[in-house]
Order: sequence, then C-alpha cells, then structure tokens
Amino acid sequence: MIALLVIGLTPPGCAVTPTQGDIASPPPPAAMTIQRLDSLVRERGQSVKREGAVWQFRYEGVAVVCIADTKSDRMRLVSPIIALEKMSGLQLQRTMQANFHSALDARYAVRGGILYAAYIHPLSPLQDDQVRSGLFQVTNLVKSFGTTYQSRGLYFGRPEGAAKHTPHGPSTDI
Repeated sequence: MIALLVIGLTPPGCAVTPTQGDIASPPPPAAMTIQRLDSLVRERGQSVKREGAVWQFRYEGVAVVCIADTKSDRMRLVSPIIALEKMSGLQLQRTMQANFHSALDARYAVRGGILYAAYIHPLSPLQDDQVRSGLFQVTNLVKSFGTTYQSRGLYFGRPEGAAKHTPHGPSTDI
C-alpha cells in the first residue's frame, strides 16, 4: 500500500526503481556447450558423424555441417547448394535480394566457389530453440533456392517484385 502511495506521489520525470527483492527475475540461461550442441544435432539429424566440434549429418534430406569453435565463441550451420560457375546472374541477384528480404536469420554465403546456406551465431548465448530454428532456416534456404529463396514463410521489408514507392510515385527502379 505504501509503495502505491509513493509511486502516486512521485513527481513527473522521477522514476522509482524497485529493489532486487521486489522483482523475481528468471535465472540466466546456461551457456551452450559442445555436449548440449551434440545432443541437439543428434536429436534432429540423421546419419550424424562427429569429429571434434564438427558434425556432418542430414536433416530433411539436406546435407548439413555444424561447426562450433569455443575459442571464437561461434557456431555455424552450413549446407552447400550449388557451384558458383553453375549459377546464372539472376540466381546470384536473387540470393542477394533474399539476404535482405526473405532469408531472415540464415543467409546465402559463398566460400571456395560454392554457394551455401549458413546460420552463424555466437556459441555461448545460443539457445536450443535457436539451433532448431537455424537448422530449419538453413534447410529451407537450400530447398527454396531457385524458387522463393526464403528461410521461412516470412518477408522482412518489401518482397521481390512489389512496387517501390518514391516521392514521385511507384517505381521498380533501384
């Protein structure tokens, strides 16, 4: 009752902050470990092969590699899609547009002349649901390459093909 009166009498612009004992906060999530990551990969993946902190497996028919590095505090889920030399200019353009609008947390990336779907995240704050989401998004980027180029059924911003509005009216120019 007194707390309500104090808050009601607080002058505008002055904040009353509760003490630690007033609010119960949830404990911080445990840092991701190699052992927990191994369990998550084995829970979702098929034909899992592990060497150190590198896992090769299949998920929904898609080849995936998970790489964890505790020293750099990073984790990657990657899946090869196509050799760059086999891609058309339009396909390359669409992958870059997807990275802006429809790839969301996973991205198209290039290494060694190969286009990959990749999900990259700091290892220690990584949560179980983020690993599952990253795996889902990487496999969706692989499966949707050449069609919708999306990691989920969502778009951030204007989907490709929608008219861009400018002060002079709609335009599809960049």
